[in-house]
Amino acid sequence: MLRRPRRWPTRRSTWPGPVGCGPAWRGRWSCAPPPRSPGSRPHRPARGARAIWADASAVGDAARTALALSRLPGATADDRFAALLATERLAARGVAIDPDETSADRPADDRPTTGVGRVGVLVRTLGRFEVRVAGATVPPSAWQSRRARDLLRILVVRRGRPVPRGELCELLWPDDDPSRTGHRLSVLLSIVRGVLDPDRVFASDHFLVTDAASVALDVTHLRVDVMEFLGAVTHGRRLLARGARAEARTILAAAVRDYRADVFSDEPYADWASALREQARAAYVAALRMLADAHRSAGNGGAAVDCLLRLLEQDPYDEPAHRMLVRTLVTGGQHGEARRAFARYRAAMRAIGVRPPDEIILAPRAGVRSPATAVPRPG
Repeated sequence: MLRRPRRWPTRRSTWPGPVGCGPAWRGRWSCAPPPRSPGSRPHRPARGARAIWADASAVGDAARTALALSRLPGATADDRFAALLATERLAARGVAIDPDETSADRPADDRPTTGVGRVGVLVRTLGRFEVRVAGATVPPSAWQSRRARDLLRILVVRRGRPVPRGELCELLWPDDDPSRTGHRLSVLLSIVRGVLDPDRVFASDHFLVTDAASVALDVTHLRVDVMEFLGAVTHGRRLLARGARAEARTILAAAVRDYRADVFSDEPYADWASALREQARAAYVAALRMLADAHRSAGNGGAAVDCLLRLLEQDPYDEPAHRMLVRTLVTGGQHGEARRAFARYRAAMRAIGVRPPDEIILAPRAGVRSPATAVPRPG
């Protein structure tokens, strides 16, 4: 969200328009001061421009506008999905858009800035914990305390739900006297506010909403990668249900690509992270399964095999994945690889006391032609 200037531009002003939209915007749109709710009026001109470019078959301009809109503060999940689909369509045509062209890390006028009013905050939880403010990673020295990092991680795990102060104190100082930890929590809250808003652009409750009883992270004012990942998997499932298989493959492939590691892999034994970690891992497995099936339906056996092998890395005893892998290899004409996959399938089922599969699944099905796409060798 931007701070309100003294005078907001009118229709005849020289306001350059949303980040990355180019000279076609100049002098054509008015803008009101941005409301506090995300996805509100400052985004309407950008969405209107995206529709205009699309109607005019200006694919490149529409994609750039969609990407710029997805980087604005308060952009919705639909805005980000639209940008992803637009850039993927251009990539399929051999046209590349530089993500830095409309990056949220760079102001439209290229003037230096260190505040987060224009560029926002990104919290990375998939893999090692990391916070990026104004496009730069927050250095360890800015946290002043490991517990300040833990406090933000706990609040991220709760995804906007208020956490009682007593519970936070118990999680952060399990062996200390509760009467002595209340002040310490207030100090940590001040540190976290300073990390997320180093230039003090916003009110104190912009990122952290506190009262005498609880603390919550306002997730509408920052991005959290695991929340975007879970939203993408859900969106991909809905697209499949509507029969939009090509769009679903794009969304699910991006989600799978973004899952770099389990949530807070640098804190594998933190009990407060286990629920979100398991939810994200289950979503990752589901995304791989849906993506493998979508690739098979499109005749892309190689991509399907890759998804299935990654799925079996997560769960070596997943019987449907084993069966789909063997059948995909057989359909692709990779009969030697299919037999080796079948042997692993049989060994895994025997290890857990499940009836091993019959070799009939190794027989090619009549009338099913092998796809032209080469199937990679399983590792």
